[in-house]
Amino acid sequence: RRVHGVPPGVKELAPFTISCVRHVKLPMVNNDRCKMCFLGGELTCCDGCPSSFHSTCLAADDENTTEIDGKWYCPDCNAGKRAVVGDVVWAKFAQFRWWPAQVLSLELVSERIQQMSHKEGEFPVYFFGEHNSAYISHGFIIPYDDRFDKVRKGACRNGSFSKALIEAELVNKEVERYKVKNQLETDSKRPIPSFRKINLNQYLVPKPTCTE
Repeated sequence: RRVHGVPPGVKELAPFTISCVRHVKLPMVNNDRCKMCFLGGELTCCDGCPSSFHSTCLAADDENTTEIDGKWYCPDCNAGKRAVVGDVVWAKFAQFRWWPAQVLSLELVSERIQQMSHKEGEFPVYFFGEHNSAYISHGFIIPYDDRFDKVRKGACRNGSFSKALIEAELVNKEVERYKVKNQLETDSKRPIPSFRKINLNQYLVPKPTCTE
């Protein structure tokens, strides 16, 4: 089950009142690879999410970034993009490497996981391959596509990691198909804009007149 438009970690304070995850101050670790080209090197780190960029890679999209009080925010943060329940992501937990995982809904996990100690703004994720869960925040997850090319090359070095990649890829394809299907169903329910058929071309602005 997915909760559309509501990022995990959001807490309902009262009816129609929630605590925004962007205003919960939690630790964060930045990706050691560029979001655009998947390579390392000298990177500019976003202060709002774990994404990192080469300045040259970001040049074409630089107009969509902002700098506020000395903090730099990437295009995704400016657009308000966040992972939602059901998304396949990369998660960085404790001293372990970035690992493929899926964001879980707190309401649908087992009672054991619900009772696990966690901070405000954290939410449960399921780690593929290892088949266990932990609480994590948005500061420790990145979109699945951000590291896929890099880790595929070294996947055979770790049996559980290879298994995790295979499982994550299958689930991610299913999630993407669901998104497309849901979008098509949503679009089909939208009313078709009314229009008036005309037989001749009509000027939308006054015709220019020649004056001598």
